[in-house]
Amino acid sequence: MSDDDKGVYGSISKYAVSKVADKEAYSDLRDVAASCALNFPFDANDATLAFNSECREGENEFMEVNYGGDPKAKHQTGKRAGEWKFRTFLPNSYSSSKTELVKGLQAGIDPTGLGKSALNKARTAQTKVERTVEERFEDYLGKLARHIIGIDDDGLRQHYRETALRRLST
Repeated sequence: MSDDDKGVYGSISKYAVSKVADKEAYSDLRDVAASCALNFPFDANDATLAFNSECREGENEFMEVNYGGDPKAKHQTGKRAGEWKFRTFLPNSYSSSKTELVKGLQAGIDPTGLGKSALNKARTAQTKVERTVEERFEDYLGKLARHIIGIDDDGLRQHYRETALRRLST
């Protein structure tokens, strides 16, 4: 390692290389997600499942190659005993990219050509729909029934919403 590789200059150089590598890695992962979106254009759930399946294969391979001999890389006890500790050992930049792509696929967005920020903006814009006072009140009633009254049955919750709305409209 030369003296140029050490110190602040070397550190900045490494961060610059890392930034380029992150962009390239995201682009590769986005291409996989876009392929899944293309294969299941009318079903966001199937596209998401296909993407998660593709990711899991690669994650298992990565863990086996890089941590196969490390017993600390697998859960030792509990219901996940023997399974890889993905959250601990996979790079954070990969995990955040995957999460953003999964959320985009779940929202029915084709990620082709979208960076992480653009995908996030498209997803949040799609979900930010102006809601009427009645819709917000229905949500409130559902939360009230679920959290305060302790009703977990969707049919019963719907009954309370409809009853309250009928009473309000008369």
